[in-house]
Amino acid sequence: MPETYVVAGANLAGGTAAATLRGDGFEGRVVLVGEEPVAPYERPPLSKEFLRGEAPFEKALIRPPDFWDMNQIECRFGSRVARIDSGSREAILDDGEAIRYDKVLVATGLRNRTLRVPGSDLPGIHRLRTVAEADAITSTSLRSSRCRPPATGRSAPRSAPSWPPSMPTTA
Repeated sequence: MPETYVVAGANLAGGTAAATLRGDGFEGRVVLVGEEPVAPYERPPLSKEFLRGEAPFEKALIRPPDFWDMNQIECRFGSRVARIDSGSREAILDDGEAIRYDKVLVATGLRNRTLRVPGSDLPGIHRLRTVAEADAITSTSLRSSRCRPPATGRSAPRSAPSWPPSMPTTA
């Protein structure tokens, strides 16, 4: 029976790992599991070309959309590995499904730290890490009479100049 390799995390690292397995000749089953409902993509374009409306989301994908099927990589987008049972060698998904594995790679990445200050939970306050969050920022800004560009974290100097000129701003 062929080996099964589960990659937990359909992000840049996880997607690249799954693609590399196939590129290096691994012929077993490859299962790529990711919390977001979309294929792996690069995050920097979200705060730049995508947010400004200069490029579609597909330009940020790390591989063409048909790559995963063509390379027989089983994609479980919109799912999360909730637990790894090393005794039974199973990756348990958040819906309870168990995927038997021979090898597992945990490439779940990082999360934004949530700012815990008064007002940080008000409507219209957004963070930017996922394509859904970028869509929410665009949607909110188009309905608003004034907005403030992102200005926190390491990406602030790079993302503030990327704020779409068509979006109203306030200082």
